[in-house]
Amino acid sequence: MRLSRAPLRRIKDAARRGVRHAKESAEDLKWMVRATIDPSLRYNPHIEWLFILTLPNAGSTALYKLLSSASSATSLHPRGEGQWLSARMSAPQRRWNPNYHPNYAVIRAIWLNEIARRGDGGTIVIEKSPPNMCRHQPLVAAFSLMKTNVITYTRDPYATCASWHRRYGRSGVAWEWGFDKQPESEAEYFEALGRLWVERMRMLDNALQIYELNIRYEDLCAAPAATIAKIAARVPGLADANPDILLEVKDYHAQRLTNMNEAQIGALSASQRAFLSAGLRDGASIIEKFGYNLLH
Repeated sequence: MRLSRAPLRRIKDAARRGVRHAKESAEDLKWMVRATIDPSLRYNPHIEWLFILTLPNAGSTALYKLLSSASSATSLHPRGEGQWLSARMSAPQRRWNPNYHPNYAVIRAIWLNEIARRGDGGTIVIEKSPPNMCRHQPLVAAFSLMKTNVITYTRDPYATCASWHRRYGRSGVAWEWGFDKQPESEAEYFEALGRLWVERMRMLDNALQIYELNIRYEDLCAAPAATIAKIAARVPGLADANPDILLEVKDYHAQRLTNMNEAQIGALSASQRAFLSAGLRDGASIIEKFGYNLLH
């Protein structure tokens, strides 16, 4: 008896999930055993953490690279995103589920081990994995025996959504984040992007009420030295970051910090901007609160 394609696909998917769960459980056990034996995988008194809570493609790489020029700065990964050190932290869709929680003691062990392995002398870890915004409180709590600092980071909604569209497209967004309802037209797709921005910005807005310092991409580009000073007021070890450093961000050549909003928004058609506005409309108050404008 032959199975139809749909049930067969479900069986294969279930098998893949089972294999993934087994691998992840084995990883958790390995790190829990190591952390039990080695206290440096639970606590490092010489390390300070700066968590940057941000949406993806919101210009955080520019901020990360700017701050990384400070003499005390270090990171867990060349992209400043420790999520890539653990399969539990980096799985598509699951990592964006606020109800999903990996074993934070394991994450702490993996990250502290990586800092020791890198051995670059840096003592301030800049960590900017965007999915951290979905579970920032238990994540930060796991590092509470060490000094922790948290800021939020935002960018114009149209520029952010334009960047999502340019980098991922409809199929990429569906695979990476998923849609509540699969869009069937360009209008539905761009409206869905707008709603996604609002949903995530509500998370950042809630986080801002706890951590009380937001940095805007636009302000960083306009006044990098002043922005560094604002962050250094909380994290003094970053005060010597170089505001004039040449930055290589994604597929752009090395250049001084430049606001790319106009170019990215300009790449959208008038109708695409209108569709985005329709999706963003429910978040008008948040857009205004963070100093942005809803286009009409």
